[in-house]
Amino acid sequence: MTLLSKIRVGLLSTLILSTTFTALPAQAEPTPPAPTPSIRAGDLIAFDTDGKLWDYRPSGETTWSRHQIGSGWNVMRDLKTVDWNQDYIEDIIAVGKNGDLHLYLGKREGGFIRTTIGTGWGSYDISVGQWKVSDEYPSIIAVNLDTEILYNYPNLSGGALSPRVIEGRGWSRSLQHQLLDYDFDGKADILAQQSATGKLLRYRTDGNGNFINEPRPVVGTGWSVMNEVAAYSGYQGDGLICNCPTQITHPGLLARTHDGILYYYGLWDGKWSTPDRIGTGWNGYTFAGSESPRRFSY
Repeated sequence: MTLLSKIRVGLLSTLILSTTFTALPAQAEPTPPAPTPSIRAGDLIAFDTDGKLWDYRPSGETTWSRHQIGSGWNVMRDLKTVDWNQDYIEDIIAVGKNGDLHLYLGKREGGFIRTTIGTGWGSYDISVGQWKVSDEYPSIIAVNLDTEILYNYPNLSGGALSPRVIEGRGWSRSLQHQLLDYDFDGKADILAQQSATGKLLRYRTDGNGNFINEPRPVVGTGWSVMNEVAAYSGYQGDGLICNCPTQITHPGLLARTHDGILYYYGLWDGKWSTPDRIGTGWNGYTFAGSESPRRFSY
């Protein structure tokens, strides 16, 4: 090695030995913003005759706060709120007056993404919820009012509907149905309101999409005074948004009288609680049903 080479090696060694390497401090992962969806579980959703969509959020034992979350909704004739894709953000299923079936997927930051998932639904009366215990996602129970056939439209992906399955016949226009778990056994029931008699009949299932062969018990009378009834879970805010699938809530029914008074009838272990009078002046509103049993633990 030449003298010049030795000098270069010596300088390089001195530089390496005299250099101190300091690790940069670890950067904390940024905390994601809290979700601010337009709808929380337990909110009451309704649109008025002007097409304004309103969110009524429980803010106490007997008070509600109202926020407009949409416009142009008077082109719809029916809507349900549900966590359709099980992401803990509430969505909307809506039937248009033109017969189109729409899915409004809720966004974490508020607002919705709309997709048309069906056509030809003009003659159908729908409920939305978990039909089978094994279902990963809620699905649609629908009656064709022309043929009186009851169908289940499975939702196998949290998006589009799968081919329908016949579940029953003889479901005439005089039977208005609501899907909910009447007795907290984790299995879907249908409550059918007989318009002629005002009776509520209970149709139990075995949890696998089959009706139990038994007489249909009467679980309510005097319902002919109501001109609109819808299943409703999470009343008074016991369904607040969070990543907690074991959260507890109770099902019940919203019911509006012919003179526009809106009541809530809660269910507790198969018994009706004393109805709460929500308010008056509701005849100009179409309100959403809400029943998502998979989200909650009984």
